[in-house]
Amino acid sequence: MGIAGCASVWLTASASASEMEIHDWGPFWYECRTASGAVHRTAAGPFYEHRAEPGAGSMTAWRPFRIRIKNAKEGTRRTEYVWPLYVRRIQGEEETGRGLVFLFSRDFDRRDEDGRRRRWLIPFYFDGIDEDGEPYLGVFPLGGSVHDFLGQERFSWLLFPLYLEREGPDGTARTVLWPVFSRTRGDGLRRDRLFPLCGRAVKEGAYEKSFLLWPVWTHARYEREHRSGEAWMLFPFAGGGHVNDERTRYVLPPFFRYTERDGETILHAPWPFVQRQQGGRTRRAYLWPLYGWKETPGIRSEFFFWPVVRSKDILHAGERVRHVHVLPFLYWRAEGDASVTGDSGPWRKRRLRIWPFFRHTSYNGKSCFRAPALSPFPDLEPIERHYAPFWTLYEAERGPRPGEVRRTALWGLFRRRGDGEGSWRTSVFPLFEFGVDREEEERAYRWSVLKGLIGYDSDRVERPRRILYIFRF
Repeated sequence: MGIAGCASVWLTASASASEMEIHDWGPFWYECRTASGAVHRTAAGPFYEHRAEPGAGSMTAWRPFRIRIKNAKEGTRRTEYVWPLYVRRIQGEEETGRGLVFLFSRDFDRRDEDGRRRRWLIPFYFDGIDEDGEPYLGVFPLGGSVHDFLGQERFSWLLFPLYLEREGPDGTARTVLWPVFSRTRGDGLRRDRLFPLCGRAVKEGAYEKSFLLWPVWTHARYEREHRSGEAWMLFPFAGGGHVNDERTRYVLPPFFRYTERDGETILHAPWPFVQRQQGGRTRRAYLWPLYGWKETPGIRSEFFFWPVVRSKDILHAGERVRHVHVLPFLYWRAEGDASVTGDSGPWRKRRLRIWPFFRHTSYNGKSCFRAPALSPFPDLEPIERHYAPFWTLYEAERGPRPGEVRRTALWGLFRRRGDGEGSWRTSVFPLFEFGVDREEEERAYRWSVLKGLIGYDSDRVERPRRILYIFRF
């Protein structure tokens, strides 16, 4: 959500300075409200921040412990707790939660207590109700089951690897002492395995596959209407296949390979160092890791000294996206219409990061600059929300109009804001503040030293001067 990031929705600078109510106490407390109801509030340096704009949403951060984001347009609520420790997301009546890479929960309908849901602590605990209303429970490796997992309908086990049963699109597989003894039966499918000694699988009207001392000898025969032929491999010495009009030969697989099919050729000599593919929808030339390029319909990628320098150009559905990545220092990404050519644009959205010095983002005439940029991950917005404010010493946001700017340094010790209409304010906390409010041809000047020890406000007809905070004349 844009409101939570650096190049955020332009909350406050889009209003004229005379329409803004500002309370500036440097890094200790800052609040800016506009006549439209937009709010930007910070406290205790980077630890607390709140942004809100009517009709767009809000972001409230208690860094680094909790950040809550509401997106009014998408109707979503997202709460992040010490990211990536736990993330909770609600959209409509569906709620999901994820903790690190192990804990996963999902309620498909929060109103229905007996509806479809999941509570998983992968790979140890599984609890839920599937789409047919059938409950399941599993404690791995002791016993139980899990439904709708890894593309299969159901897994059941008892003292794994002693016994495992799997139900999926291809049938039911039962395995004893996994992966040694296995038998699968399905619609026209028979598969038996004594791994790694031997195994055989037969699918009526489709294929017959077998292996002996896997992976030393493998063989397959295909009998489908659109795919017929056979393939074999004697690993690691040789292999080959003839399926339809495709012919493949391997020598010392997978290092040396040559394939011909319908005018297309693929050469590995040896893989992965020398690769060449031409004559088909995919074209490729690799001299890995020095240089290589690959083209598929709508996508072209290149690398130099892989993985140091990589680039990708994607053209899809009338949109163009281009990436350039030079590890670990440079990351550049641009998005625009398909007609955009060249690196200079005009791009609709651009992002540039020179690690660890700065990060710059521009989008639809708005831009944001942050320095330094210590995160080595250029596209992880949760890091920018939770942790980047702690090391960001300078930040500048620009709006679509000339002079529409907000600059902040050292968490609010220095601030400057302009509205693009001639009004601006500058403060160096707690030393001085100076500002100009402009409405049509009139200007009002305001300044103060030490938050009002002495000050002046030309907008006050009577007693515009102030001294010792309370005395005006």
